[in-house]
Amino acid sequence: MTNLDPPPIDLLDGIMTTRALRRYTDEPVSDDDLWTILRAAQQGPSGGNIQPWQFVVVTDDEPKAKLGEIYRSSYYRYEAAMLAMSPPRRPEDEPSWQRTIAASRHLADHFGEAPTIATDSRSRSSKSMSWRMVSVPVASATCLVMCRTAMIGSGMRGSASRRRRALLLHCSLLGVGAAGAALPCWTQAAPRRPVLVLGDSLSAEYGLARGSGWVELLQQRLARERSDRQVVNASVSGDTTAGGRSRLPALLAQHKPGIVIVELGGNDALRGLPPAMTEANLSAMVRDARAAGAKVLLLGMQVPPNYGQKYAQDFAAVFARVAQAEGAALLPFFLAGVADAAQADQLFQSDRIHPNAQAQPRMLDNVWPALQPLLGSPTASKAR
Repeated sequence: MTNLDPPPIDLLDGIMTTRALRRYTDEPVSDDDLWTILRAAQQGPSGGNIQPWQFVVVTDDEPKAKLGEIYRSSYYRYEAAMLAMSPPRRPEDEPSWQRTIAASRHLADHFGEAPTIATDSRSRSSKSMSWRMVSVPVASATCLVMCRTAMIGSGMRGSASRRRRALLLHCSLLGVGAAGAALPCWTQAAPRRPVLVLGDSLSAEYGLARGSGWVELLQQRLARERSDRQVVNASVSGDTTAGGRSRLPALLAQHKPGIVIVELGGNDALRGLPPAMTEANLSAMVRDARAAGAKVLLLGMQVPPNYGQKYAQDFAAVFARVAQAEGAALLPFFLAGVADAAQADQLFQSDRIHPNAQAQPRMLDNVWPALQPLLGSPTASKAR
């Protein structure tokens, strides 16, 4: 054992303290490690010790992406039903609950990116079928020295550290098969097409803790409203309308959104770009999104008075003009109640440009009334 290796721990302690891992790196899993993992999985109990194990291992990108889409839609149907039926939580439990939900959503959104996906495929009719994602976890509070336990035996050789990390196998109970079977009392309507947010740093959680931005709060509100719509945040800090225009076609093809929220233009103004250029880019994005069958919501922006009255007026007028000409919904000023608040300095980070965490719920409250008519009625679940 090297100084970099964690000390071995008791097997029972490892079982009792290993937490669910939902965030993974993209480090490949070797065939040797994968075979070791599958041999360990075969040691699970089975009736009469018949061991009817059959595994399908997926490593190609295209089928993994398709599995990821199925997993994602299954998870958000599950979450909507779970949140609707869950009992009230104690205030002290809320932070842990929100962390779990955020991690579960991260897994759902990135399931198809795992280097390897393995499934027990014993029977299509098996109600207990679950999908297992095999990868190297980003971090773990528990590191099991598997080569020192009776589960695997002492025959493993090679890098103990690498094998130990590879052998931390996350078995998701909300996988493709399980998610469908876990809701026997709910109809399995096709999930609605997602909401795509195309924005800049105001939507990309710049300077904020992960999961605290208004886009993540939107996903949480949709879940509370029993909507199965997924929110895809395609925002990039520093992006302009030109950048969003160039990125949008690929995003439309990849995510096939039902609604596109465009939150761009602020960086155009910060760079002093002509409002006519911003208008042309916004118009093109609205047309592209509508041609792909999506509804569009424009989030309007304003610039400070020091940019000059004419520039400020011309810039603010762009959003209303595009919305009217292209048939998009409009929120006139995204940062209403934030940038123009009586004590606005308390709602911004130290750079005086980016809203802080305290401002994020207000930003969502601004967006929600304009977005709600585009969402339609909830479709997550109906009792049979």
